[in-house]
Order: sequence, then structure tokens, then C-alpha cells
Amino acid sequence: MGTTHFLRENIFITKEEACIMARLFRGYVSVKRELKEEWDQLSEQGQIKIKSMLGEKAEPPAEEFLHKIEMLADFCEQSEGFNIC
Repeated sequence: MGTTHFLRENIFITKEEACIMARLFRGYVSVKRELKEEWDQLSEQGQIKIKSMLGEKAEPPAEEFLHKIEMLADFCEQSEGFNIC
């Protein structure tokens, strides 16, 4: 059996890495919002059918969650780099 190792060091994210992270976060939000638009156009029966095949996670994330991801992207873009502890 293996053991679980936890990172015990800080990781510094450079400004360039933070900008890459911001682009990834913004891309995620863009895709999820597009999926939400398509989801909202489905009938209730269509939504139920998809959920029955794919489970509850088939429903797009809430706008509040997407807004938090956008805030994280803003932070990354405005930072000069940061530490992850």
C-alpha cells in the first residue's frame, strides 16, 4: 500500500502562470455559460431525460459559482504572482 504525501512547501505562481490560469478560468466560465443557455432552452422533460442519463451533475453550475470563478480570474490577472500555501 502506498502512502499519501501532502505538499508541505509553498508554491509560488509567477505572473505569467497566473495569466494562464486566468485564461483557463475565463474559458471554463464561457463554456459553462454557453451550456447553460442551451440547457435553459430545453424543455423540462428534456432536462429530466438528460439528468436521468448523466446524473444531477449534468445541470450547469449556478451563476453564483461562475461569478466566483470570474473573480478568481480577475485576481490572477491583476496579481504579480502569488503563493499557494
